[in-house]
Amino acid sequence: MINLKRTIFVATLALSFPLAASLTTTATAHAATWHSGTPKVLRGHWRGKKQTIKQYKYTGYASLNIKAKSLVNTPGLPPKDPNFSAKLHYKKTGKTTYTITGREYNNAPQKGFKITFKFKVYNHHKIAFKQVQGRTDGNGIFYKR
Repeated sequence: MINLKRTIFVATLALSFPLAASLTTTATAHAATWHSGTPKVLRGHWRGKKQTIKQYKYTGYASLNIKAKSLVNTPGLPPKDPNFSAKLHYKKTGKTTYTITGREYNNAPQKGFKITFKFKVYNHHKIAFKQVQGRTDGNGIFYKR
């Protein structure tokens, strides 16, 4: 009789343990998808393809200077007014694509304007750059200098 009670007790305990464990577990917290700064694969000096204005016989190259916390985008054709962006955050949106947001302070109010960039990394020497808001004359393919 004692063995039967003990067996029933152990069986009841064994069957109730997984149920109790599943009721007490909580969802695990995932890491934030937005990271501060810029990804290391994008950092450095980049130069775009040659751009020309035949009527004025002008040739220029767009350039990007990406640092850990800032980005300077200079278009290849006049007006060559560089756009300085700081307070950058990035998110990996695909296997080789990144979205970077930050603040642009050129001719802007004290807190600047919110700006978004999209990058596609082909390899360590070639990227595609797209400025989502504002000037789009610097968009295109860029090569590492």
